[in-house]
Amino acid sequence: MLAHTVLVLMVYMVLMVQCQVSQLWSTNAPELVLVPPSSVFLSSGSDVVLRCAALGNPRPRLEWLDSSGALVTAVPGVR
Repeated sequence: MLAHTVLVLMVYMVLMVQCQVSQLWSTNAPELVLVPPSSVFLSSGSDVVLRCAALGNPRPRLEWLDSSGALVTAVPGVR
């Protein structure tokens, strides 16, 4: 009886460890949790705040692109 109980506990522990390890190595497709507007038009001197957030594993990298598809790295006069 004791040997059976020990065996059951060992199997349970192995399954728990495998479950935790698989969660560490799993990947998830990026999921947008805060979607920015598809386009924004501004008058000179007006302010705008654009927010975007995504979840995933590995952690998604967010980039802003202009209308030509070029990466926006800095915009003169923008803080």
